[in-house]
Amino acid sequence: MAVKLNAELDAYFNTGDQPSESNFQDLIDSILPAPVEVADTASPTITKAANQGRVNVIGLVGQNTTIVIPTPTAAGEWYKFIYAGAGLTEETENIIFQTGTDGSVFMSGHIIHMIDNPATVYADGDSNELLTLEDTGGFEVNFLSKSATTWYVWGYAQSEDAPVFAD
Repeated sequence: MAVKLNAELDAYFNTGDQPSESNFQDLIDSILPAPVEVADTASPTITKAANQGRVNVIGLVGQNTTIVIPTPTAAGEWYKFIYAGAGLTEETENIIFQTGTDGSVFMSGHIIHMIDNPATVYADGDSNELLTLEDTGGFEVNFLSKSATTWYVWGYAQSEDAPVFAD
């Protein structure tokens, strides 16, 4: 079935309700949802139904890849992306996370750049819609909706090049 937000699950189990079989399936799927392998394309399709609330696994990529995070409809939507490439060196392509294109959905938070001297790179919270991981060797990036216009972002990226937040 589908991964649901806590508020959606809560609505299934109010006093007097008779949850359906599919309601219970949604509850079970939301407890520990199966991971999703993200397609190796320049613009893989990411949807709330297929990817929200799940670990999204990105393997070796054959080109620069832009992952568009769906516009949140409520607080609490969550997307987690991890790198599971089997390469022995860093990627030579970039992985770009995009939260909007029209100046309406922004990132607020940080990514820890893991290399010889770890440093933190911050999103400004009011204009950044892009996060670029250049030639990454490994990462975990999380997006949690604060509202319909702001994503909290956090995680780490291991690379010679620092992650870049941009408008």
